[in-house]
Amino acid sequence: MQLPGAEGVTLRFDEGLPADPSLLDGVLNSARAETWTGVTVASQEPIGTLQMYLSTQVPNFCFMSIKPDQATGKIGPTGNSWSMVAIDGPHFAYTVVRRDTEKKTAEYGVHAFGPDAAEFAEHIADIFRTWSEKVRGTDGPRIAVYPGGTPDDRITGDRIITKRHSRISISWPTA
Repeated sequence: MQLPGAEGVTLRFDEGLPADPSLLDGVLNSARAETWTGVTVASQEPIGTLQMYLSTQVPNFCFMSIKPDQATGKIGPTGNSWSMVAIDGPHFAYTVVRRDTEKKTAEYGVHAFGPDAAEFAEHIADIFRTWSEKVRGTDGPRIAVYPGGTPDDRITGDRIITKRHSRISISWPTA
């Protein structure tokens, strides 16, 4: 989907759009909040668990791409022309990176928009910090699949995803 009111900004969701995409109308017209996480990764370090962890901690997760000629100071992915995005109602945040001068490591940052952009940016930054402290370097999540219709009280996990024929539970290590 196109980010409402932002020509050239494409959001790619694995499944389903936010419940009310119109809440994002004009979100980029709000002031941008920026915060840095203190979380750095080495060049070529695998971050698959980071992407999955973030996607299980926010109501809506997707990837953003932008036409290079439309990247502005207000919005524009870093890296390979895409960014991870978190959406919660009228709040929109995407990840940015800043590389060290030798390009051996990069630190994650968050740019956020919406009525409480600074709080939302800090919330997303805290998710990155938690990943770095508790998930990074572990075996990753525990994933269990249950038959469709299994009641919530019979499923354990940090996030439950309901599909047509199954329910998927995702749990993360606690330390």
